[in-house]
Amino acid sequence: MTRPRTNLVLRILVTMFTGEALALYLVKWFFGSGPSFIQIFNIGHDYTDFYEAAGLWFRGRSPYGASGFVGPAPELLAGAIFHWLPAGKALTAFSVLTAGLVLAAMALFCRKIGLTWQSTLAMLLVTMSFGPFFCLLAGGNTDGLMVALLLFAYCAKGRLMRAVLVAASVVTKLYTGLVIVVLVRRRRYSAAAIIAAAGVLLLLPFWRYWPEMAGRLFGRTDVLRLDANISPAGLFLVVLGGAGRVAGQAAYWCFWLGTLGYALVKDRSQDEREALLRYIPWMITTPLLVYWYGGVMCLPVMAWLARRNQERPLRRGEWTMVAGTVLIGLYPSVFASLLPLSPEAYQGFRTGVVWLGALGGTLLLAGAAVSAGREDTTRSTDGVG
Repeated sequence: MTRPRTNLVLRILVTMFTGEALALYLVKWFFGSGPSFIQIFNIGHDYTDFYEAAGLWFRGRSPYGASGFVGPAPELLAGAIFHWLPAGKALTAFSVLTAGLVLAAMALFCRKIGLTWQSTLAMLLVTMSFGPFFCLLAGGNTDGLMVALLLFAYCAKGRLMRAVLVAASVVTKLYTGLVIVVLVRRRRYSAAAIIAAAGVLLLLPFWRYWPEMAGRLFGRTDVLRLDANISPAGLFLVVLGGAGRVAGQAAYWCFWLGTLGYALVKDRSQDEREALLRYIPWMITTPLLVYWYGGVMCLPVMAWLARRNQERPLRRGEWTMVAGTVLIGLYPSVFASLLPLSPEAYQGFRTGVVWLGALGGTLLLAGAAVSAGREDTTRSTDGVG
């Protein structure tokens, strides 16, 4: 049996992300004040919105009465399952649940795709030191559930179970709905139909709120900003600057749709499951505004590239994806929360680094497009549906 290659991908990721986590611990220990380690990653309080929406739902009112609740209606279940606890303790319980599900899904996924035990443990270390992972735990976001459900679907044996898990992932956050587009492009119409039907069934208990849900979802796609945004739209806003908001949005959509179209046309991989993994970069960057915690979806992509690196050296596009993930993971503005900076210095520091996440998202997308059509074509054709 051929011995696996030295996994350079994992060496880089472990060094960068565990190094950042250690540096943050040392900075906090040295200065001895400020928020807790988890709290410095908190760029939003989504769980408060889920908790409030669940309370309204329990009282027979529309969950969209909570002004901050802007996602699919099933997201309120994140607040409902622990609503018997006070809000603060409910957030802690939900964060523990999310962490457990993400780590379990990553471990199962890494073994499913054939990573060695050593590489699997290294990937779990990367997961536990990845900035976006801490970020979603701090804010109680549902991106962790979205990616965990997608990975459990990848590993599931039965077609129906896979379809239900994919559908559950889609109605949790919608980003993974791109799976349906990929299946249709591959003429896997029955698989796409089963996932769509399962998604409708999962949304059915919330049918009264569908009009409000659509309004909130489409309303969010109009948002374009820099702070904590890992979408390429943030980078286009920086580059185009004076050209204005409309030009930034137009450039983003041309880039996103152009790279996706190129990948769909060029993709000739025979492995349906790995092909679906390759479209995660487009899932992550679908909206104009993707907060930093959405970067948690980079983790299965990195595990997949680490699996490739066991067999062969990575290609140029694949290394570009690794570079993009490093920029998304190393979000240096969190250091500003710990350093004793004046308000002016704090704002200047954030202004200087705030676009790095958007640059990372752009590189991730560009690398995925370059890699399209250059994949191995010798594996199975067992699809997610």
